[in-house]
Amino acid sequence: MGFAKRLKNEETEAIQDLIINTQGKCFKYITRRGGTIEEAKDLMNEMMIRLIQKLRINNLQLININAYYTKMVKNAWLEQKRKNKQAPQVLALDDPDQYLHIVRQMGYRPEEGDLIDKRILAVRESWQDIKPDCRSLLHQYYVLEEKLIGIAEKMGYTYNFVRVKKKRCWDAFEKIFFLKLKKLLEDG
Repeated sequence: MGFAKRLKNEETEAIQDLIINTQGKCFKYITRRGGTIEEAKDLMNEMMIRLIQKLRINNLQLININAYYTKMVKNAWLEQKRKNKQAPQVLALDDPDQYLHIVRQMGYRPEEGDLIDKRILAVRESWQDIKPDCRSLLHQYYVLEEKLIGIAEKMGYTYNFVRVKKKRCWDAFEKIFFLKLKKLLEDG
């Protein structure tokens, strides 16, 4: 009996085989995009039910069920992330408020309200002080979440050049940020 037919009949062994063969990719994909292992497991279970229904109702003839199932999970995660966004954001390159989430990447956690306000001010001022080309590159990478290879193609540079430039721009932003934050904290 074929694998698809065994899944259609909900054979435990076939379901376990599919999960074992795909969970690594699914877990990795979801956790790298802000999800947890528990969310990945739940989504995989939900997609397993849908896959079995599709196999039954549509009588699908799939060549690579593992790849199809993995794609179902990935697409469902992306759809879930889209639905969870409360309102569409308008991203403006010169609006430093949208970069506040970058502060979290510097290892900061919320403490006192006064310190948070000073960090926000430091981010705003630092953002205005970095070069426009760095602002553009960091905007594309961190806010628009574009891949470096795509940014390189758009800018007409090599991937390695853009990779190094992004690191230098980030370092410049971080250095300015720390100096501004230190000054704000010293000034009280």
